[in-house]
Amino acid sequence: MPENKLALIAYFESDGVRNMPDSYVENLYLRAEEEGLTRITFMDGSLNDSRLFLEDMKHGSHLFVIVSGPEIAGFCWVNHVQHKSAYFHFCLFRDFWGNKANAIALFTISTLLHTEDGYGGYLFDMLIGNTPLKNRAACRRVKKSPYMQVLGELPFGYFDAETGASIPSLFSYVTRETLN
Repeated sequence: MPENKLALIAYFESDGVRNMPDSYVENLYLRAEEEGLTRITFMDGSLNDSRLFLEDMKHGSHLFVIVSGPEIAGFCWVNHVQHKSAYFHFCLFRDFWGNKANAIALFTISTLLHTEDGYGGYLFDMLIGNTPLKNRAACRRVKKSPYMQVLGELPFGYFDAETGASIPSLFSYVTRETLN
């Protein structure tokens, strides 16, 4: 794969066989943990180890690995799919923060919103974001984004497992139309 080429690889099962080994998926979580990203990425406490992460990606969420050239840049997943909308979650490894992050985020979101469903339509019409205000860097990125639409703040929009309390969050969305 060329140096700057981006790719989004879906994690899926076909005829009872997964396209990625369990250890590969667990290692995504473990790398995020090594980089100190799991505390904020999984702040709600629902996925607090690599086995839980693997099981959720197999049986509840839909995982996509983000590749930049020969390297894994991070991963994203969607869940709470309802009709053609889904909640979108993003974890970018530290080597890809900064200027690279904008291009990677736009590519990832655009790819998800332009993926066809096999029936002549799109898999998703809208991706929804719910970012804890405590994650200031992510909230800044969402607010500065030319394609994310911020609906506002939810006073108790996100659960913080560390404190055992609901905390404020930034609620946003993106559609194919807002990408332009």
